[in-house]
Amino acid sequence: FVDTRGRGLIRGLQCAEPAVAGEVCAAAFANGLLMETSGVNGEVIKCLPPLVVSEEEIEEGVGLLRRSIAAAASPKAAA
Repeated sequence: FVDTRGRGLIRGLQCAEPAVAGEVCAAAFANGLLMETSGVNGEVIKCLPPLVVSEEEIEEGVGLLRRSIAAAASPKAAA
C-alpha cells in the first residue's frame, strides 16, 4: 500500500496499482466482506464498517481483509 488515510474506523488504503485494489475487493467479497474501490483510478480500497460494531466484528473483518490481501498478492495459477 502506498498510503492510508481516514478518520476513526473509516479508512482508505491506497494501492500502487488500481488492479490490485480491485483484486483485493473481489477476494474480500468472496470471503464475505463487502468493500469497494474509490479514487480517480479506483486505486483506493474503502473500509466502511457500520456505526455500531463490536471489537470482535472489527477483528473478524480485519482477518478477512488480511486473507483477501494475501489472496490478491499470491501468484495466479497458469491458465
